[in-house]
Amino acid sequence: MVHLLDIGLRRRTMWANNNLIAKGYSSLDGITPIYLWSCGKSKYEIEVYKNKYYSESKVFDSSYNKALDLFKEFVGDSFEYVALL
Repeated sequence: MVHLLDIGLRRRTMWANNNLIAKGYSSLDGITPIYLWSCGKSKYEIEVYKNKYYSESKVFDSSYNKALDLFKEFVGDSFEYVALL
C-alpha cells in the first residue's frame, strides 16, 4: 500500500514533476514493495523499500515502455497502475 505521507514527502523533496506510475511487490518474496516513478522527461526511478527505514532506488533515462518492462522484471505480472497527476 502506498502511504500518503511518503507521497507527500516525495513531492516536496524530489523533482517538482514526480509522478507515481505503478506499484507492485517483489517477485522473489511477494512482500517487498516496489514503486515506479516518473521523474520528468524520459527519466524514471524504481524504488524498493527493504524495510520501513531503508530503501534503494535506481534512476535511469529510458522510454516509458522500456521503464515499464524493467519494472515488470522486478515485480512479475502482479502490479497495478497508479495515477497521481
